[in-house]
Amino acid sequence: MPRRRISESDEVLASYLFAEEGRTQAEIAAELGVSAAVVSRVLTRVEKKYIERRICFLQENVPPNLRGDLETRLLAEEISRELNRLAQFTIGRPGPKVRVFNVKRRRLGGAG
Repeated sequence: MPRRRISESDEVLASYLFAEEGRTQAEIAAELGVSAAVVSRVLTRVEKKYIERRICFLQENVPPNLRGDLETRLLAEEISRELNRLAQFTIGRPGPKVRVFNVKRRRLGGAG
């Protein structure tokens, strides 16, 4: 079977079908009349030109028992940052660094 040359127009179409419509490489290959391996190479070649991949934190996948801990840790970081900003503003120069730690309370008379 003769090899079909991929045009820039094909690259744009492949990029769109992959990124916007979520088509598989096999589906794009069928559309363009080439192999899935060719589509894979095309998508790799045009990744930064026509396709942008993003990394997203999937908060909905965090188990409920860990959500509270995450929120506490993030809030502690925010509070630390704000206290340091206020300390520097108050004295006009960098002051001592303030860190906020999450301390688990122990029950009186029992094991922690």
